[in-house]
Amino acid sequence: MFDLVNLADVQPLSRVCGLLYRLLKHIVQDYRANEEYVAQWIELFFDHAMNIGEESDSYSEATITAILTNNKKLLDRQISRDNIAHIIGLCKNQRKHERFLNLLCCLCICQGEAVIGNQNNIVELLMEDEDIRDTFVIPIRENKG
Repeated sequence: MFDLVNLADVQPLSRVCGLLYRLLKHIVQDYRANEEYVAQWIELFFDHAMNIGEESDSYSEATITAILTNNKKLLDRQISRDNIAHIIGLCKNQRKHERFLNLLCCLCICQGEAVIGNQNNIVELLMEDEDIRDTFVIPIRENKG
C-alpha cells in the first residue's frame, strides 16, 4: 500500500510505525521470553530498517538491537550473511550510519564474548568488495624512513 522508502511522506503512518517499534523495544527489553517471541518477525524488522528512507526513523534498528543484545541464541540463529551484507551496504550508502553501526556492533558481541560467525561474515564482506573496503577500512601504510 505504501512504498517504505517514501514513508516520510505519509506522516501519520510513519509516526504509528515509530511508536509501534518503540513499544516493541520496551516490551522485549531484558525479558528473554518476549525477545524469543518477537524475534519470529525479525526479518520484517530488518526489511523495514533497510528500506525506510533516510528522512524517516521508524526505530526498527533500535528494536532489533534490543531484541538481539545479549541473546546468543538469537544472534546465532536469526542473523544471516545477507542481513549483514545489507546493513554494511546501508552504512556505505546512507547518512544514518550511527543506527546501522550500532546494529552491527550488537551482532558482533554477546555478554562480552565474540559471536564468531557474525564477526567472520562482517570481515569477509568488508574485505571482499574493494569499494566497501576503501570506504570502511583505514589504510595502513608502512613508514619507511
